[in-house]
Amino acid sequence: MAQAITASRTERLLVVEDDEFSQQLIELYLRKAGFTELTVANDGRQALDLAKANTFDLILLDLNLPRIGGTEVVRRLKKEGLLANTPVVVISAITNMEDTIQCIEMGATDYLAKPFNVMQLQQRVDACLERRRLRQEVAVARESQALDRRAARALRAALARQGFPPPGPGFPVDAAILAEPASGAAGAEPGLGGDFHDILPAPGGGTCFLVGTVAGSGVAAVLTAARVRALARAAVEKGGNPAEVVASVGRELHGGFPVGLFVGLFPAKGGALRHANAGMPAPVVLSGMLGVLPLAGRRGPPLGGDGGEEGASGGEISLQPGDGLVVYTRGLADAADPAGVTFGEQRLRGVLESVLSAPPEAVAAGLREDAAAFAGAGGPKGDVTIVALRLRG
Repeated sequence: MAQAITASRTERLLVVEDDEFSQQLIELYLRKAGFTELTVANDGRQALDLAKANTFDLILLDLNLPRIGGTEVVRRLKKEGLLANTPVVVISAITNMEDTIQCIEMGATDYLAKPFNVMQLQQRVDACLERRRLRQEVAVARESQALDRRAARALRAALARQGFPPPGPGFPVDAAILAEPASGAAGAEPGLGGDFHDILPAPGGGTCFLVGTVAGSGVAAVLTAARVRALARAAVEKGGNPAEVVASVGRELHGGFPVGLFVGLFPAKGGALRHANAGMPAPVVLSGMLGVLPLAGRRGPPLGGDGGEEGASGGEISLQPGDGLVVYTRGLADAADPAGVTFGEQRLRGVLESVLSAPPEAVAAGLREDAAAFAGAGGPKGDVTIVALRLRG
């Protein structure tokens, strides 16, 4: 019967053993197991020189060595930072367990007691190499995630830079935007939430603005926000009204995170503000005559997922000079105090009563400050985006 051929293994191993018979026996076992990249050192000094000059996937280290003992070799490998990525299996007689324990405490990965057989040797070697492979995969994944997060933070910053145009014939309002990322855990860097907004000229004049939120966090949420904003821009540039813009975006989203989207359009020559809402909190109107009241109109479901293509019914409102409009994302109303009680839409409207006639900057800042004070240390944990508008007299 033909003998099974052992697959060749390319991991680089350093065998440190001064006894010639033991050295040859270890080499024989390892070569039978398929290892071809074997380097041998006869004493501790030679082992250190080789470890510093080369990269090994595993070191098999006998503790009873001339010139520099095995325990001292481990200590120096640790000092040089070589134990972080290179597992070391110490080989020692059962009577020398005190030195073995010391090596393990310094960072050696495993030990092999003499005398050993081929199965014990192969099991120790395979286990150490597998753990090293898994650690490397985790390190690569973490580095990839870190790169993704840096790119997502840059993208998120770009999404948040857009500001309203100065008041003029095509945009007869004073406006302010407050956009803050999720605070995350106490002391941590700001999170990667899914809020976004945009302001762009509408074909034929006028100004279109949108405020949205992705019901998720992390890199995927930021990328989804960027995609939704791009889809909305394309729909606006084709001349779509707010309801058509929302419906167009909804047709392109399938699965993934649910997305809330509010779109408003100020005509070039004045007139009613046209709007559509899919899954966003109801914006609030600041009326000099009627006070604080929710913007009328049906809210459609969030985009993406179930019902994502339903979009939202269009609506319009004729603001009087001095009237305002506040559009905000869910992170504001959902800000919770230490007991878990949320800021809520009723409390939010109470704050707006106190700034009914204030400039947009003061309206946005007042809401944010009250929500932060209510939530306590760290403020709201989710993204907060507030757009405050006031029609010029």
